[in-house]
Amino acid sequence: MIDTDSLLAAIESTAWHLRQRDQDDDEDLIAQYLDWRDQPPFDSDWAAADALVQARKLDLSPQSVETIDAQSRQVRQTAFARALRVSEHDELAAYLSDDAGLIFESDRLGIDSAWITALLRRYERHAAPFGALL
Repeated sequence: MIDTDSLLAAIESTAWHLRQRDQDDDEDLIAQYLDWRDQPPFDSDWAAADALVQARKLDLSPQSVETIDAQSRQVRQTAFARALRVSEHDELAAYLSDDAGLIFESDRLGIDSAWITALLRRYERHAAPFGALL
């Protein structure tokens, strides 16, 4: 099971690493990074991983889904707040918090996905994920 505190620290650290130059350069770097995330293969791979998570939820009771969704919301909110604090960039914080939620939910649902594992490994190395992860 994923250690949520470690996941959140990795998300925060990645946001911090994206915000290490002067303010103007950082804005350009972050905008470019967000554009890269919105391009194939990352965006289609992310959507496929999310579809896998959502499909797995269909096999659960409504109470189980509600519990996982509530926990995921808390993880996402915390990831967003931490990423926003260090990056001062709300769109970046939103993307990173979505990743945290995806990683958290896949772990709690017992999903074995090489792509989601690669996503987590990128964060553990404090590297902003984009492009082909596998």
